[in-house]
Amino acid sequence: MTKGCPLNSTIVLTYYIYVQAFQYYKVGYTAAMSWILFIIIFMIAMIQWKDQKKWQDQF
Repeated sequence: MTKGCPLNSTIVLTYYIYVQAFQYYKVGYTAAMSWILFIIIFMIAMIQWKDQKKWQDQF
């Protein structure tokens, strides 16, 4: 909504990846950042998935 203004203080990682890819054409850099973001999200999902088994046993 704010496009990162003032001074990129509100920019999020996904918007930063988008800007780098389509404004500055840094395809390799954005591909690497996208993989890192994927790995982080995947790890969080796996942690939640394993903890979900514990929660199901309680109910």
